[in-house]
Amino acid sequence: MRSVLWTALLCMGLVVLSGCGGGGMQAPTYANDDLKQLHTLVNDLGESSGQDFNRHFVKASVPARSTQVKFRQLIFSFASDPTITGNDAVGKVKIASSNDPNKSLGEKDWKFVKEGTGWKIKEAQLP
Repeated sequence: MRSVLWTALLCMGLVVLSGCGGGGMQAPTYANDDLKQLHTLVNDLGESSGQDFNRHFVKASVPARSTQVKFRQLIFSFASDPTITGNDAVGKVKIASSNDPNKSLGEKDWKFVKEGTGWKIKEAQLP
């Protein structure tokens, strides 16, 4: 009987010490849906290809195929939240090599436009 009690107490102690598992990475939070869309658009750009890549841009701004290859070799993220004015936005984008994500290749100002309910890249310079 005593060993059962000790086992139960030990198990309860382990449960308390282990916590709820909430110490991991948390998804970022954004002030509004527009900011969330813009961050997602930029963060996903380097991993997209073909038609998926083209959908990130307004039709008149889709880069040539040779330039698209360069985009896929890079990682993109905002240096800070972009500034939104109506259906236009501008933001400073951090650019890093996908081979060495810790190596910054610089920052560039990118322009965005809202088409319907979603955002697209209007102008995206590379270093």
